[in-house]
Amino acid sequence: MLLLPVWAFRRIFESEVILEWAADMFRPPIFRSILPADPVACARSRFVSRIVDLYIGPHTPVLYNRFPEAHVREAVQNMHKYLDLLEGLGPDPLFTTDRRPVAGDLAVGAFLIHAEMLGQRIGLTPFEGRPKLRAFYDRLLKDPDFAKVKQENIDAFAQARAAAKAAKQAKL
Repeated sequence: MLLLPVWAFRRIFESEVILEWAADMFRPPIFRSILPADPVACARSRFVSRIVDLYIGPHTPVLYNRFPEAHVREAVQNMHKYLDLLEGLGPDPLFTTDRRPVAGDLAVGAFLIHAEMLGQRIGLTPFEGRPKLRAFYDRLLKDPDFAKVKQENIDAFAQARAAAKAAKQAKL
């Protein structure tokens, strides 16, 4: 039996777990659900989220850290493969609903924020040749909550860069 320390229950890790927690914590009628009411749409949302979590997510460390060139090429190739899969699923205009973003949309959108900000450095071009994915992302950015998340990410990366630059200057 695996015993987890008490602190493990104070923090929640893994995007899929966080989305499930949010769906349980923030229920209608006070909050809008991040899962569709329709069971088929709900399954589709979870499926799209799993693609990001299981097949794209493991390759994303190359966005944030330096790795050997061969590792980066392989990771980018794999991310492109699954972005092509998402493009083929046909977001219309969102993956799981035409009214509001839900969990699967948010999982894809969160990855796209980071891919858009950091992907160019490693040759990851999430929207090149993927017009449906570009339209999906543009539609998602019209949601004020998602736009706020994107801005928070931009601000956090700017702060991290400034801190790294200051630390480097302090060493000189």
